[in-house]
Amino acid sequence: MVLKKLPRNAAMDGVDLYRRIDVPTDGSGLSDPARIDAFVKELRTNLTQSLGTPSTVDGWRAQALFASLVAALDECDLMTLVDTGEIYYADESVKAPDYFLHLRSGRRILVDVKNVDLRRDDPLEMPIKFSSSEVARLRVFGDRFGAEVFLALYIPAMATWSLVDLADLADGPGGGKRITIHQALLRNQLASLGDRYVGTAYPLEFVLRRDPSESSTVGFDQEGHQSVQFRVGAVELLAGGVPITDPQERRIIQFFMLYGPWNEEEVPLIVDGELVEVRWRFTPDETHDGGKELLGTLASMYSRMFEYQTTSDSGAVALDIDVEPGTLITLIPHDFDFEAATLPLMLLSPSPGEGTEGQIATSVAYSRNSRGR
Repeated sequence: MVLKKLPRNAAMDGVDLYRRIDVPTDGSGLSDPARIDAFVKELRTNLTQSLGTPSTVDGWRAQALFASLVAALDECDLMTLVDTGEIYYADESVKAPDYFLHLRSGRRILVDVKNVDLRRDDPLEMPIKFSSSEVARLRVFGDRFGAEVFLALYIPAMATWSLVDLADLADGPGGGKRITIHQALLRNQLASLGDRYVGTAYPLEFVLRRDPSESSTVGFDQEGHQSVQFRVGAVELLAGGVPITDPQERRIIQFFMLYGPWNEEEVPLIVDGELVEVRWRFTPDETHDGGKELLGTLASMYSRMFEYQTTSDSGAVALDIDVEPGTLITLIPHDFDFEAATLPLMLLSPSPGEGTEGQIATSVAYSRNSRGR
């Protein structure tokens, strides 16, 4: 069952924000124009300052991406923002994580989202640091809430997520807590939220074939670059040289092409001076015997989709995207017919591991055609 988003009343959210920012001093009414103007001025100042701070914007975008990703997968049946509004506590100080998730398995987890910038030549050994106080306060909140506490570490330069338990953090040499990116990837528990490694046959190809009844036209675009115009007569999608015609499988291939990490090459075919077709070919950096390779995780491809839709050459242009929940689980549903599929498809569910080879695949689903050809 795909998650549904509970509607919110934006007007009431605005009233609540007014309640928290407004500082009445002269006995004027709630709707007094001068009082509202003062609220708007304060809001504008705070908003301008926050949006002008890249680390703040990156943090908000990572938080929004995490929620969108969880909703796109299928292992959570309730998610709510925790770090909002007033929080009261007794005795030990607390720090509220960003989200509470109730999983279909019955687990209750709290998740604090962190955006991680790479700042070293050897990024895998870069430590992600936390103060001992922050970790202790997160633990206290989790104890009071009756839930496990995790850190969702987002590394945008790698389009990679890692969900790690607070217990995975080690003591730092100068105090505080830390975990290297390499260790975080080994201990990643994002599979508990429905993430999977995916793989298929290579190359993936998108082919536009010219209508043979019409000729192609050579011209120039507005920037003076040569261009060729032609009427498309056929569109073909292939995986490992095999045409894919099933609509569901074609949607999967298109998602892989758009947001996967494989290298893209444009290959035009010209015969007797006429453009016959244009073929976009996607291949992995490294290939092995068997004709199939992994593309990475669903989370990594979803993150690339998020980045493409919220950034431009000038930087961030949006904090969130408008996507229907269940995007990934409807792309490759639980009842996907692996045996009958023409598309060679692999799904691997990793579990946290300590070995140098990284995570261990504990369950694997193969389409019939991915078992060797």
